[in-house]
Amino acid sequence: MFLLLLNPGLEPGDYYAEYCSAEFRATLRRNLRQKFDGTERYPFWPLDPKHAWHPGGRYFRKKLHWLADAVAKHNAVPYLDGLSRVAREVCGLQLLPYHSASFRRAAWVMNDLPSKGLVTDFVREVLESRDDVLVIILRAADDWDIPDGPNVVRYTDQQARAAHLTPGSPGGSALIKHFKLGPRHLRRSA
Repeated sequence: MFLLLLNPGLEPGDYYAEYCSAEFRATLRRNLRQKFDGTERYPFWPLDPKHAWHPGGRYFRKKLHWLADAVAKHNAVPYLDGLSRVAREVCGLQLLPYHSASFRRAAWVMNDLPSKGLVTDFVREVLESRDDVLVIILRAADDWDIPDGPNVVRYTDQQARAAHLTPGSPGGSALIKHFKLGPRHLRRSA
């Protein structure tokens, strides 16, 4: 399952993480190189509890905590096991993998960047070759240039402002189907 976004934000925590935390830098390097040995509990690093302090960790945890909880209930396992399952099945892709505190779209810059072409080509190849892949375009849907399909959820410009991934949102509904969750798994524990 792929979550397609525009670009990562920029906060003071990003500076600290990238300049002061050797462990975090090693995590980023493994992620960029996709060098995993198959034993990682949280290959999607923003969901790794040890990175919960990072702005990216806070962002994705806020969006996906309900899903991890529902997956844990569905499988009758502890929350961290549900979180691990979600972290093994989700991949976040940025259209522009460059930090920005406030992105101002400049098409002439964005369209000239080789990284944009590489990521959109990759996603199109995945869509064309695999019908079992869920793609949720949370931000900049038109810029991703991805054709509509049965496994593509495209957020409108208005929906993209908050890019909610809740049980009632378009992406959240698709996630519920993807993980085969029922209503009883989505109820909060008392």
